[in-house]
Amino acid sequence: MFAKGPRFDKFKVPETPAPNAYNPQDPVDPLKRGAFLEKADRFKAIEELAVSTSNPMPPKPTGPVQRHVSNPSHSGDRYAALQRRLEDLERVHQDSKRSYLAETERLKTELARHQKQHAEQTDQIEKQRKQVALLEARLQELKKTGSSDSAQLKELKSKLRAFENERNRLQSEAAQIADLKTSLQQLEDKRRREVNERDNTMSDLEKRLTLERKSREILSSQYEDLKKSTESDSRKATRALQSQLEQSKSEATQLKEKLSIIQDQASAREEELLSQLEHHRLLLNQVVSEFGALAARTVPISKFERARSECLQAQVHNLKLERKLANSEAQVVELAHLIRFVKEDNFLLHERLHDAHEELAIHHDQLTDSSQQQPDDQASLDSLHTTILQHALESTECDLRTSNILSTLYKHHAEHLAIHSSLLSAHLSISESISDQHSSHLSETLASHEAIASKLETIQSEYSKVQEKMAAAEIEKNRLERTLKVVEERLGERETELEAIESLHQVALNNEKAHTQRLASTVQKHRMAEEGLRDEIERLTSELASLEPYRDAFEQLNTRIDSLLARKKVAEDEAAELIEFNAQILGHHNPAQRIVYVDRIRRELADAKQRIAELVVEQEKIKAQNDNLQDELDMYKSVMVPPTHKPKTHITRVTRMPLTNLTQSMNVVQSARRPGIKENHHSPGDLTVEDLEYS
Repeated sequence: MFAKGPRFDKFKVPETPAPNAYNPQDPVDPLKRGAFLEKADRFKAIEELAVSTSNPMPPKPTGPVQRHVSNPSHSGDRYAALQRRLEDLERVHQDSKRSYLAETERLKTELARHQKQHAEQTDQIEKQRKQVALLEARLQELKKTGSSDSAQLKELKSKLRAFENERNRLQSEAAQIADLKTSLQQLEDKRRREVNERDNTMSDLEKRLTLERKSREILSSQYEDLKKSTESDSRKATRALQSQLEQSKSEATQLKEKLSIIQDQASAREEELLSQLEHHRLLLNQVVSEFGALAARTVPISKFERARSECLQAQVHNLKLERKLANSEAQVVELAHLIRFVKEDNFLLHERLHDAHEELAIHHDQLTDSSQQQPDDQASLDSLHTTILQHALESTECDLRTSNILSTLYKHHAEHLAIHSSLLSAHLSISESISDQHSSHLSETLASHEAIASKLETIQSEYSKVQEKMAAAEIEKNRLERTLKVVEERLGERETELEAIESLHQVALNNEKAHTQRLASTVQKHRMAEEGLRDEIERLTSELASLEPYRDAFEQLNTRIDSLLARKKVAEDEAAELIEFNAQILGHHNPAQRIVYVDRIRRELADAKQRIAELVVEQEKIKAQNDNLQDELDMYKSVMVPPTHKPKTHITRVTRMPLTNLTQSMNVVQSARRPGIKENHHSPGDLTVEDLEYS
C-alpha cells in the first residue's frame, strides 16, 4: 500500500571537513568560509536543518570528505552542545566584563585617593612655602640685628670719641691749671715788687727817722705823749692783724676741705671712667665674639642663591596659582551668566507649562461638552498630556541642573574665600612680625637715647659745677699762696695719673687695632675659603648636571624593568589560563572563529591587566615618596628630635607637581604606549564584545 522507504534518515554531511581530511592538492577557496570572512549567515546550519525535513537528500561535498555514519539527531545534539558552550562563553564574557567594571571602579577609587594625596601634597608644598617665607623673614631679622649691631658698634666708637674729647678737656683743664700757675707766679712777682717798694719806703722812713732823731730831742716831750697813743694804736693793729690771721687760717682750712672734696670727686670720676672703660672693653669683646659667632652662623652665598632661586620658583608657582584663581573667577562669572540664562529658560518653560495647563483645561472642558460627538480627540488629548508631562520633566531636569550649577558655584566661591583668607592671614602674620620687630627696635633706640640724654645732663651739670669752682678759684686766687706747693704736688700726681690713663688708652687702642687687623685677616681667609667652596660647588653642580642623562636613563630602565616584570607575570598567568581554556574549546564546531573571539577578549583583558600592573607600580612609587615626605615633615614637627639631627633647609627637596590633572596625564600615558606592547587592530568584519553579548 505504501512504498517501502529507508528505515533511518540519511546523514547530512557538514561543509566543515573533519580532522585529518585536508588534501594539500585540493584548492583552498571552498574552505575560506566563516562569519568574519564572507557575508554569510552565522546560523546557516539551523536553516539547513529546517530545510532538510523537506529535502532529505544531503548536498554533495565539494571535495573528498570522510563520511561518518550517525543518526540524524546527532547534529541537533551537537548544535545544542555548541549553543550551551556559546552560552558558557557569553557567561564567561559577562563575568569578565563584570570583573573588568569592578576593576575600573577600583581604579577610579584609587584615582580619587591619589588625587586626594595630590591635594595633600600641594597643601604640604604650600606649608613649606610658608616656612620658606618665615625663613626669609628670619633672614631679614638677622640682617636687621646685624645692622643694629653695626649701629651699636658705631655708638661705641662715638662714645670712645667722647671719652677722647673728655681726655682732651682734662688736658685743657691742665692747661688752665698751668695758666693758674703763671698767674700765681705773676702774683708772686707783684708781691716781691710790693716788698721792694716797701723796703724802699722803709729806707726813706729810716732817712726820715734820722732826721726825726735829730728833732727827737726837741720833740721828746711830744714823743712821750705820743708814745702812749702809738702803743694803743699798735695794740689795736696787732689785734686786727690777729683777727685777720685767724680769718685767713679759717679760710685756708675751708680751702683745704674744698680741695679734698674736689680730689675725692676727681678720684670718684677717675674710678667711674676706669669702670666705664672696663665695661666698654668687655662690651667690645662681647661685640667681637658676637661678630665672630655671626660670621660663623652666616649662610654661604651659594645657599643663599639656592634659597633665592627656590623662593623665585615658589613665587612663579604662586603667580600660576593666582592665574588659576583668576581663571576660576572667570569660570564663576560664566557660571553665573549660565545660571541666569537657565533661570530665564526655566521661567519661559514655566510660562509655557502654565499656558499648556490652561489650554488643557480648555480642551478638557470642550471634551466634556463634545465627548459624544468627537470620541477621536482622546488620543490627541493623551498626546498633549504626555507632551505636558515631558515639558514638566524637562523643567524639573533644568531645575536639577540649575541646583547642581549653583552648588558648584558655591563650592568654587568657598574655595576662593578659603584661599583669600589664607593669604590674608599670612600677610597679617608677616605684618605683625615686622611691627613687633620695629617696636622692639624703637624701644631699644628710645632707651639708648634716654641713657645718652641722662649722661649728657650729668656731664653738663658737672661742667657747670666745675665752672663755678673755677670762678671761685679765680676769686680766691689771692688766698692760695700758702697752699701753692701742696697744689703743685697734687697737680704733679694728677699729671702722672693722667699720663697713666693715657698710656692705658693707648694700649687699649693698640689692642683694638691689632684685633681689627686679626679680624680683617680672618675675614679675608673666610672669603678665600668661601670662594674655594663656591668653585667646588660649581664644579660639583656641573658634574651633577652632566650625570642627569644617566640618572634619567637609569630611572627609565627601572620603570621599563618593573613594567616588563609585571607584564611577564601577567603573561605567565594568561598563558596558564590559555592552556587550560584551549583544552576546553578544541572540540567546537568552528574552532578557528571561536579562538579568534576568545583570543581578542584575552588580549583586551591582558592589556587591562598590564595597565593595572603599571598603575600599581606607580601607586607604590607615589606611596614611597609620600612616606618619605611624611617622615621628613614629622622630623620637622617633632620635639623629640634634637636640632642637630633635624634635616637642614638647604637639602630639602621640593618636587613640583604637574600642572595638568591626573586624568589628562593618564590619558596621555595611555595614548603614548610603549612600542613593545602589541595593539589590537580589528577588521570591520570581526565580531566585537558587543556582538557576542547581543548574540
